[in-house]
Amino acid sequence: MRVRNVFRAGQLEQLDTARRLYRHPKNAFVANFLGESNLPSGRLTAIEEGHGVIESADVGGAIRGRLDAALDVGEAASAVIRPEDVTLGEADMTLKGMVSEVIFLGELTSVRVRLPSGYEIWSRRPGAVDVEVGSEVSVGWHHRDVGIVKAA
Repeated sequence: MRVRNVFRAGQLEQLDTARRLYRHPKNAFVANFLGESNLPSGRLTAIEEGHGVIESADVGGAIRGRLDAALDVGEAASAVIRPEDVTLGEADMTLKGMVSEVIFLGELTSVRVRLPSGYEIWSRRPGAVDVEVGSEVSVGWHHRDVGIVKAA
């Protein structure tokens, strides 16, 4: 197990294994540094048994996820939702949106969905996905796959 460092402007942001840096970043900077992320932002409104809840205008409501950083209620926060964790269909958190882009990558298809707020969320699914630009879809994710972190 090799340890990695993530620095920003000469300051250590996070020291951890590559897997933990990817799955449990401490802030939005680290999440973006290591791959693509959907990062809807808002304010932390509750802390419940190791989980945080943020109210986000980006998604038009509350997002629940594991608390991956030390935060206080009222603090600016982001939800880290990796594209591979965004489903096209029902999940713990489901929203309606309009497909704005579909990119077939062979073994994967990336689908960008514009929510009513104008925020765009990416989903990355294995193989071909049968959706077209302009179609309405449901996108969602499971709370277990969301990390609540400090905003960038």
